[in-house]
Amino acid sequence: MVRAAVLVGVSKSGDLPKLQAVDAGIDRMREWCSDQGISESNLSIITDHGGKVTVNMIRDAVDGFIAPGNVEQLIIYFSGHGIYNRGDLWLLSDAPRYAGEAVNVEGSIQLARYCGIDHIVFISDACRVAANSIQATGVTGTEIFPNDPVDGKERAVDAFFACARGKPSLEVRQPEVAAGEYSAIYTEVLSECLRGVPHRLVEASASERDVGLVRMWPLSDELQQAVPLRLSAKLGKQASVNQTPTARISSRSAWLSRLARPGIQTYEPVETLSDGEGCSDVEMIIGSVVLRNHATSLGKQIRRTGWRSDSDVRWVSHVEAGVAVSGAELVSVQAAGRCYEADTNRTNLVDLGSIAKPVAALVELRHGRGTIVPVLPGMVTELVVESGELAKVIHQPGNTLNELQIIKWEKFGAVRKLVNEAGQTGMFSVSPRNEAFFKALRETDLIDPSVALHAAYALQAAGMKGDIVRLNEQLVEQFELSPFDLRMLIGGALAPLDPQDADSWPFLSQAWTLLRALRIGLPKRLLELESHLASSVWTSFDADGIQIVRGLMQ
Repeated sequence: MVRAAVLVGVSKSGDLPKLQAVDAGIDRMREWCSDQGISESNLSIITDHGGKVTVNMIRDAVDGFIAPGNVEQLIIYFSGHGIYNRGDLWLLSDAPRYAGEAVNVEGSIQLARYCGIDHIVFISDACRVAANSIQATGVTGTEIFPNDPVDGKERAVDAFFACARGKPSLEVRQPEVAAGEYSAIYTEVLSECLRGVPHRLVEASASERDVGLVRMWPLSDELQQAVPLRLSAKLGKQASVNQTPTARISSRSAWLSRLARPGIQTYEPVETLSDGEGCSDVEMIIGSVVLRNHATSLGKQIRRTGWRSDSDVRWVSHVEAGVAVSGAELVSVQAAGRCYEADTNRTNLVDLGSIAKPVAALVELRHGRGTIVPVLPGMVTELVVESGELAKVIHQPGNTLNELQIIKWEKFGAVRKLVNEAGQTGMFSVSPRNEAFFKALRETDLIDPSVALHAAYALQAAGMKGDIVRLNEQLVEQFELSPFDLRMLIGGALAPLDPQDADSWPFLSQAWTLLRALRIGLPKRLLELESHLASSVWTSFDADGIQIVRGLMQ
């Protein structure tokens, strides 16, 4: 198999721990590439030791490996500074001063699927913290793969991240070694795994004797366990931080490392969980979140004896449809051509009365942020704000739902709670460990837009568009709602913007990073909102953005 790699290291100087960690990471990956037989002509190393690192330098390196048409696996490794600004961004030498001098990781992943190379692997040893300044918030980044589909065939792209969304990627040294150099924990552990340590990672090749392979899912599982342990071992009693890697894997049987290992033992893969009747100990792991006993009974009736403590359902018995907020003060809601001021007698609640179909609602909060959310017939849309950020948007039963419907929502709410929590940190993904959950999700007659949205992006990362189509069909059947995000991911028709229509707005902020890569031309009046997006899992606007949206909806 012809393999190639692009290794990028950007320390931005002046930061000794980062400089040493980046250098160590590049050296480790260079040595591994050499051991793997990746020739010098198929290895591009780009660092800021010789000057600035630009987007065009990385683009040219990628193009150089795409053009010949003989590369079957391309590895893109980055070590340096990163932020999460509606999506992952790798900051290059001139970022954030120049908004485009960063790598738009999400957009690059999308374009990589169609570049003609059978298997692309992104490895990111960079922070995923939120942009913390107006300048950083304005960074949009640039895709490093060409917008030039070779044959229209979608191929596998796997992405490994050093940490969860919103978390830093750490560089540390042994505290007892005063002169010890700093090392990036993630790449340190990764390089060991790629060399077959521990041995359980290595699976015997079915076609070559005494050859072992390190495949994607075992690698992801090992990193998720080993990195936090290594961090604790290095920091000892000083440990007050954590770092848990995550991955989005779409390949089925691809491998990343090939090793000569006489007499190796076959790796025992994680068994697919049972979803049969009578299964009382079902566990599905979504990142580090465990779903217990929920997937097999999403659509089943249960006898309610009081609100479940593990469910996020709270029945709003005095409102048919409306908007509620927790964690921030609600100012107003603009929907269906009207502006509703928050009801002072019902704290943080706006009653929209009876609505016949889903509507888009502009919700303004006291701390200067606003968002667009769908309000559904018979449901109250609840916004959950945490640390000033809109973390969750969930739908609660209104006063027209009967007892059976409320019971079903309460049961589903136990699953929804965990899915939304995992989605906040980017830990929600399709993996062998939660196949039963996704199977149950296909079969249930109940769905919440928040679960559908997080699931859709996880399915898109896994290359499972057919399941996104089914999720969209479920929402249409249940609520007559076909979210922009889902239609975008399946390549469906995107009608002209109707500001009053709940189907017209990207609900999750990561949608905005994919618009160019998916060649979606939005109206200029909607695109101008991009510079007013606030840091949030859900699409949120600053004060100026609220004024623009208000003008659109009048």
